[in-house]
Amino acid sequence: MSRATHPAASRRRLAAILAVLLALATVQASVAKGPPAGPRDITHTPEGRSFALTASRRIAERYGIDLPVDSLTVWSMGGRRMAGPRGASLTIHERRLPDGTIGRMYEATEVPDAAGRAQIGEPVELATLEDAPTGWQLVGSSCWIDDHDQGSWMDVCYHKYRATSDGSTRYDYYALNMFSTFAVPQFGLEVGDPWIEARPGKGAVHAWHDWDPREDTTLPCTSTVSLEVVVREIPLTVTASQCATWDITKYATAGMFRNKWTEGFCMMRQGETSLEFEIASRVAQNGVPTWSFAWYEEADIAACIF
Repeated sequence: MSRATHPAASRRRLAAILAVLLALATVQASVAKGPPAGPRDITHTPEGRSFALTASRRIAERYGIDLPVDSLTVWSMGGRRMAGPRGASLTIHERRLPDGTIGRMYEATEVPDAAGRAQIGEPVELATLEDAPTGWQLVGSSCWIDDHDQGSWMDVCYHKYRATSDGSTRYDYYALNMFSTFAVPQFGLEVGDPWIEARPGKGAVHAWHDWDPREDTTLPCTSTVSLEVVVREIPLTVTASQCATWDITKYATAGMFRNKWTEGFCMMRQGETSLEFEIASRVAQNGVPTWSFAWYEEADIAACIF
């Protein structure tokens, strides 16, 4: 004998199904099916000015980095907006995914100074960041804000340091702390294996000196970890938050390092999650290394809801 379904329960179930289908339709509409359009500069439009204000406040409040509104460039492309430091270039790289869609990876360069060189000389002024550790000078720092129309977002930042008391007459040492926070708050979406990567740029040739993490690690989502690189007994230590798995790649190319986040099947974590690493490079005396910064984050339809 069949049981009758209460009309109110049926309506609630139907509303829930429709909400999920609407969310998935929004995501599908935002996935690129062909070559991505290049970044469109909207800095001087009302939309761009509003987003620059949002980005400037977010960077200062979250990371203690002072990037005034008028120092930011704002781009619009394929269902997302980005803000980053004026003078840094932004490039889109494509990769075709198994379902035939185009995945987009973004790469930005270090912030140049007025002479067009990457920041190397004077200490960088930060809003709330503590002074650089003893033996180090902070010589570069910035962030990129990457917001998707359907709600996911990713912040990508770096601090660049120069060792000031290494005692070497042959080499100089530089350290890079790259870090990111991301979230996919909308139900029915999962995070598509986001990663951050540092790549050696123009400038002095890098030689590997140190890096951390040194291996893949998996930890509960409430974990706090310590990252540290050491140059001639001078430590540079930061504290980071880790959730699930950090899958690292230390490349043979000196100065090139990736950290990728994975959680497993149906990664529908709706809270904020972080990625971070530190690396140190050795260069010839008076040489100045540079990096570019790449990242990838896409929100996909969660297969496990079907």
